Formats: sequence, structure tokens, C-alpha cells
Amino acid sequence: MPKTLQEIVMKVETDPDWVGEGNVDQAIKRLQTKGSGLGIDLRVMDGEQLALSRMSYGKDSDFSTTSLWVPNDHLYGNTKEADILVVDKKHSLIFRSPEKATSAHARAFWSMKGREFGVKGDYDRLRQLASPDASEALKTGVLSLSRASYRRDTTAFKHEFGVQHIDTDSFGDNNLTVFIFGEETAANYGRWLKEEEKARDIVHFVVGGAEAAKQREPFARALWVHKLAVGQMYLDGVYPNLANHYGLVRGVKHVPAERAAPQAPQ
Repeated sequence: MPKTLQEIVMKVETDPDWVGEGNVDQAIKRLQTKGSGLGIDLRVMDGEQLALSRMSYGKDSDFSTTSLWVPNDHLYGNTKEADILVVDKKHSLIFRSPEKATSAHARAFWSMKGREFGVKGDYDRLRQLASPDASEALKTGVLSLSRASYRRDTTAFKHEFGVQHIDTDSFGDNNLTVFIFGEETAANYGRWLKEEEKARDIVHFVVGGAEAAKQREPFARALWVHKLAVGQMYLDGVYPNLANHYGLVRGVKHVPAERAAPQAPQ
């Protein structure tokens, strides 16, 4: 039987004050420090947990009015035609090695000259796990996206981007939104965006194939989920500056599996 929205929302234990700010490695450390001070284990919020928090706390809450990084890295092969890989939290290379990733980006803001967080071996390894179908990708933790579904755009910052508009009505059927926001959550989140924000679609940005081909090896970018604003609904897989001191991550309380599992009847 399908779960109600309230039953789904109850999966997330969070608080608007559970945040870490600064560049990515600083933000993660500050979030962990805040958790230690509260006597709890805080983990970085992912895309589904963010969607649930926005729906639960409302469109005027801090969850909805701020942008943040989530651990759904975008991995790019360094050829024009290479598939784009989107990973889940357990496969996030950036959030596994935040200091190394931040250091790479700190050397060259908006650079397209090889100063990236390189992931050569990992791209090939994760490509073997990837599926273009969200149902399969949720099992392996890696979704593959074809560049053929993205429109080429060169209007911003003189760099080439790939752009795709995803209707909020189709969140429950679109492979990317199902993978990012979850099978049980995506459709509800799309409806909520339409009702609360009057949003007809959300825009997904990826690094353009010509720009990716300039790199010496495959590379990773974090996913930046923009704040809610009428006419500006973005999932940004392009934004390169992990060294941005105004960045932010949000936290959720981690509950060990053995404690979270329901007790068997006596």
C-alpha cells in the first residue's frame, strides 16, 4: 500500500539549526562539531531528505529559502559524448574527500583548464554500476544520463552548458528526479512545488560536452540545489566552486540501523 506523505516525512529527523557553513570541507566539519555539541551524530542531508524537509517545514522555512550542496555528485567523462553519472550519498567522492575536492576547486574558480577534482579511475568503476533507469540506479547508487536529452546553451559565463527542463507533473516518472528525490518522494515533491511555488518545471544544468572534453581526465562536481523562488527552480550540476565560503550543508540525525529497525513482537 502506498505510504501517505506524512508517513514519508517522518523518515527525516532534522532541525533548521543543524547546518554547517563555509566551503565544503569546513561546512562538513562544522556540522559534525555541532552534532557533537548536541550529543548526536549529524550526517549531511541528501536530496530526498531536503525535499521532505521542505514539504514538512514549508516554503518559508530555512530549508526552502536557502541553497545548499547535497551529496549527489555529478561525474563527467572528458569526451563530448560521455555519459554523465549522478551518484547517491554512499558513492559521493566529493563528500568522502571534501578537503581534496575543495583544494582542487580553490585553485581555479570557474576554470576550464584542468584544475578540477579528477576522478579518472572512479568514473570508469562507477560507469560499470550505472543504469539510465532510476529503479535500477537506486539499487546500485549510480544513474547515467545521456547528453542527447540536454539542450546546448552558451549564454551564461561564456561556457557551454547542457540544460533540461523537467515538468513538476512528471517528477514521479523522470529518472533524475526519482533518483535525487526518491521513489516515494519525487511525485509528492513535484506536486508540492506546483501547488506552493506555482512551479511548472525545474531546470537541471550540467557541464557541456565541449567543456568536459577540455579536461585531462574525468572530474566531479557537487550538486547545488537552489533555494525556492518563483521562476528560479534549479538543480545545478555545473557550479564548480566548493571553496565558496558562503556555501552550506544541512544535517539529519543518523540513527543506526539496529536501533531504527522495528522490534519483533514478543
